[in-house]
Amino acid sequence: MNRITLLSSLLFVLLAVASTFASASRSDVVLLDDESSSVTMAGKYSWLEDDTAALGIDDVSSPAMDGRFIPGNTDGLSLGYTSSAIWLKFKVRDVARDGQPWLLNLDYPLLDQVNVYQSLPDGSWSLRTMGNLLPFDQRPILHRTFVTPLELEPHVTSTVLVRIASKSSMIVRPSLQVASAFYEYESRLQVLFGVMYGVILMMALYNAFLYLAVRDVTYLVYVVSVLAGGIFIMSLNGHGYQFLWPGSPHLANTALPLSSSIWAIATALFTQLFIETRRYTPVFHRLLNIIIGLGAVAVVLSLFADYQVAIHFGTALGLFNGLLILTTGMISWYRGNRAARFFTLAWVIYAFGSTTLVLSQFGVVPDNLVTQHSATMGLLLQIIMLSLALSEKYRVISRELEDHARNLEKKIAERTLDLSKASKALKRLSQQDALTKLANRREFGRVLNDEWKRHQRSQEPISLLVCDVDELKELNDHFGHDAGDEALRQFGRVIKESMHRTADHPSRIGGDEFAVILPETDLAGAAKLADDICENYRNLAIPHAPRATYDVVTVSIGVASTIPQGKRTSSALFRLADNALYAAKQQGRDRAAIAK
Repeated sequence: MNRITLLSSLLFVLLAVASTFASASRSDVVLLDDESSSVTMAGKYSWLEDDTAALGIDDVSSPAMDGRFIPGNTDGLSLGYTSSAIWLKFKVRDVARDGQPWLLNLDYPLLDQVNVYQSLPDGSWSLRTMGNLLPFDQRPILHRTFVTPLELEPHVTSTVLVRIASKSSMIVRPSLQVASAFYEYESRLQVLFGVMYGVILMMALYNAFLYLAVRDVTYLVYVVSVLAGGIFIMSLNGHGYQFLWPGSPHLANTALPLSSSIWAIATALFTQLFIETRRYTPVFHRLLNIIIGLGAVAVVLSLFADYQVAIHFGTALGLFNGLLILTTGMISWYRGNRAARFFTLAWVIYAFGSTTLVLSQFGVVPDNLVTQHSATMGLLLQIIMLSLALSEKYRVISRELEDHARNLEKKIAERTLDLSKASKALKRLSQQDALTKLANRREFGRVLNDEWKRHQRSQEPISLLVCDVDELKELNDHFGHDAGDEALRQFGRVIKESMHRTADHPSRIGGDEFAVILPETDLAGAAKLADDICENYRNLAIPHAPRATYDVVTVSIGVASTIPQGKRTSSALFRLADNALYAAKQQGRDRAAIAK
């Protein structure tokens, strides 16, 4: 009984182990059935790192190598930059009834060499070769990633071995898809890529037109950064090799580090111009100059150095450039630069996306759909937000210029008004006697000539009074010049108060001489005004010097009147009035004398 029990137990264990191995063996085979159109490869493949990069298909396919393969428990591998060759291994069996072809897709466009081996019934291996070191048209399927059809016999298990070598980051994303599902998915994805590239191109053209309109070099630098960023995204996603340089493997491996280097230079220069780093952050302005210099070195390395050296240098430069620009924007914003608001937010978004991509390429964070397109989406959003930031800055500058123009116009209007007032005041001063505020001799001569010509045309009489304060020298000698000046001021006031018409024009034409032009006035009217002036001034009773003729200050006036005729000038009228003044003084002063 004990023997039977022992044998039964042993048989049960053996059956369990056999069942386990059978299950494991079945789980190693990827079954392609009608229920699914795509298969993720997590847990369904194994991989081997060939650090010598010298193993061939016969070496890797030998049973002795099975123990060196490592199970792949994730959808893909992200091994960073490595000089090793990577081998993938999996088995597939087509159990579907619809007979649709299945495709193997390695969804990372930057791989240099991809060799796909598939076992054949006769024990040999088929080979399809792809990679960025070959012209694009040599790919089995002309697609931005590396896609090849699998040669499957119904219900026959086939082994697939894939050898990958690349100087770019070793990112391996294997998947199996039905051809129809693959093309349907890719068509939708290409629409999204087309929209993204269209937005980038639109931003570049829009700001190029703005540059032509406003001639601000900031817009031109922004356009260069947008185009470089667009080329970088197209290279990263495989569209550059597919559409722009399909016949040049050299460009396929140069475009990525070259565009990122140009982008670093353009963005550093754009930062200096846009947020005025020389003014707000002078230390970071100098650091950005260093970035520009290192960017020039990166361009040279992209063109002439080994790809891995160039991409390492360019990637590190891009990461440092992004962090430096982000820090510069934040400090500039903190120091009061309003234009740095959108700018800083744009770089926060880009820094997150690019840092995520760089870390995934170095194998620090997992490679997945989010990390695959993080830099693309970050750069796209950054481009849009920087365009908004440019528009906002231009709007603010335009508003400030408009305010400045309005203030300037206001100041000009105020200054013009002040100048007009000053000009009028200056003109008035140039025409006015400072002491009496009457017209001076220059203005008297101008008015007399104008009135003379007018009366020549109208043939109306014009009269003139020539006045003189009597014995002013005696007044000055006895009471001083202040008393004499006051007597002259009082006489000017008396003349103005004695006149009854605004057309009459009084003037001080000399030290103690005055004149009054009387348009359209005959001799009788002029004589009457002259008598009134003499009387009104006498009635002021201004004390005179003891040696003067009278006890109060008086005036003498010569009166003349004529109708301008022929070639006579206004000087003739003045001589008549002046002679009459002389006669009034000869007659004893304090009176008006009429010219004869």
